[in-house]
Amino acid sequence: RILNANRQAQALVGAGDLDDYRARMRELAAKRPPQAFIGQLVALWEGRRQEIVPATFKSGAGRVHTGVLQWALADEPRGAREVRALITFTDLSALRDSEERYQQLFESALEGIYETRPLGGFNRVNPAMVDIFGFDSTQEMTNLPAEAVQALYVEPQRRREFYAKIETNGTLQDFESKVRRKDGTVIWIAENARV
Repeated sequence: RILNANRQAQALVGAGDLDDYRARMRELAAKRPPQAFIGQLVALWEGRRQEIVPATFKSGAGRVHTGVLQWALADEPRGAREVRALITFTDLSALRDSEERYQQLFESALEGIYETRPLGGFNRVNPAMVDIFGFDSTQEMTNLPAEAVQALYVEPQRRREFYAKIETNGTLQDFESKVRRKDGTVIWIAENARV
């Protein structure tokens, strides 16, 4: 029996009130095969107080939500005839959507964007960065060893200055340097960065 559900939980399944939520949850539970509850029953039997399981369901609006369902047993007085649990669902669908939007922005930006390792190599570069430096692919740039990334700077001490300033200030704007493209052509760049 569901004792309570907050507004977000009710909205997630398209319920108008607590009674509607209870009815919708009964429908969802009826659609799950009994085997789906075996893990939770085993956890109860073994005396575990909480369990986290992946969960996917369709909301009242028909949208698929993927996330994790966590339940924890409430402390009950000895001899209680009921077991109470707090159940939460963390919807990770919005996070996935946000990551996809970020990836689209990263890939389509006209400016070169990169993420660097503390020792000097690239973790990630976007296609514009590849074009600016004349490489053939993002993989080619991310596979460069730290020494090769350092060698992109015409004046190697500029890279060290870059790291020193970013470490001191946490951010950096319009840090200008001469760099070499893959073909050896020298160009000027201005970097903006933050930790």
